[in-house]
Amino acid sequence: MPAFFSPNHFSPFFLSSSNICKEKHFSHLLTSAHSSNISPHQLTSAYICSHQQHSCVYNCPAGTRTFLHLYHSTCSYLRVVDGALPDAQLEHMQMSFGPKSPFWREHRYGPRTPYFSYLHELNKIKMADSSSHALEAVIARLYKLAVDAMPEVKEARYAEWWAHCRPHSAHHQLHFDSADEGRGKVEHPVASSVLYLTDGMGGPTLVTDQVLGGKLATEGWLSYPKVNRYTIFDGKVLHGVIPGVGATPRAGERRVTFMVAFWRDISSKQPNARGWGAAIRYPDPSKSAYTWPSLLAGKKGEEEGKTAKEASKARGKQAQVTVQAVAPHPIGKVWASLAVQGGGDKVLGNLFRETRVPHIDECFQP
Repeated sequence: MPAFFSPNHFSPFFLSSSNICKEKHFSHLLTSAHSSNISPHQLTSAYICSHQQHSCVYNCPAGTRTFLHLYHSTCSYLRVVDGALPDAQLEHMQMSFGPKSPFWREHRYGPRTPYFSYLHELNKIKMADSSSHALEAVIARLYKLAVDAMPEVKEARYAEWWAHCRPHSAHHQLHFDSADEGRGKVEHPVASSVLYLTDGMGGPTLVTDQVLGGKLATEGWLSYPKVNRYTIFDGKVLHGVIPGVGATPRAGERRVTFMVAFWRDISSKQPNARGWGAAIRYPDPSKSAYTWPSLLAGKKGEEEGKTAKEASKARGKQAQVTVQAVAPHPIGKVWASLAVQGGGDKVLGNLFRETRVPHIDECFQP
């Protein structure tokens, strides 16, 4: 997460307070640089960095290719499908997580909000009446799509979800998903996934072939935001979000995403005094002091006078939807040596001449 650590996500780039300060400063500079004629090298040459994200990460067209067969892709790490949710479920998610939703206000969501997420047992979701809890019905739907895309997701026993509502220029540094921020030992989910709830706001999700402890990524793929697009990828690979380019397309709108990680095993946590925490059990709507648990569960209609039968029928109404695979946009290079970009002082020159794989600390990213 930008500017702070999240318990279930960590970036080995940000292991010192000085690097956190770099990230805050660079994120604004680099976003400006990409919309002007400033070379990113001019921004990074003053720092001890031997590599930076390659320019092709930022200069790819937003188009995608549609495949006739659902799971045909040249990337074994990633699958992308359009039409993930039926209309009724999509409308519910857009209402629940829209910029004005009480979900954000009641979590005091903002740039400095600590990471928080919620945990569900998949066995209970799969056995439950899909109309009894609207959010769990969505998770069950996404689980099925994830299993279809990556059969190993069948081994998952838990679904952990979180959401973001960010401006067009916001980014999310490259990171690995891990339980408890990688403390003790690193544990990755079977798969991670992103459901886009808005169109054209913000930049694409970047998924690479880089794994923790391995060589720097040699390939990457971009999945661009589109309403009802669902991106599923291997839970152990390096990934992040590229900033949106140029001016905000529509004032007041946000890049809204709903993320789900599927775990073989993960321990639930207790929220802190302010209600935040990672992998918290979903609160009982009837006992919560907040309105968002009822809203997400789809209980609001009942509270406003609808009978349980009517509310259940409304939630159960599902339009036919066609799920269609799309090809993520491949990028041939993720990292570029600053030596190739030109310039560099004597200290950087010494780094360039090393033949070892550079540490991630030496790789600049926005």
